[in-house]
Amino acid sequence: MRAEQQGLVERLIAQSALARRNLRLETELAANVVDLDGQTTELQESRRAMVVARDQERPASRRLCAAACCRTSSGYPTSLLLARPGRPTPRTYDKGWI
Repeated sequence: MRAEQQGLVERLIAQSALARRNLRLETELAANVVDLDGQTTELQESRRAMVVARDQERPASRRLCAAACCRTSSGYPTSLLLARPGRPTPRTYDKGWI
């Protein structure tokens, strides 16, 4: 084989190797995309389930908090329990602040 033909064959082999490598990388990438799509779907379903569970627990949590608040506040005078910021209490009436 002449040197010219030898150079052509070597370049053809190099290009074939490069094309084979690119094909392998494209195949791996496609497989990774499929895996990531599956993981994304699983994460979305998990997130949805967590939101639903949180929303279902919310009323129960409010009831428990309200019950605990009532138990701990039963020893306070009614005027303190009814007092709100900006609302006069019996104590402010006594001091003539109104």
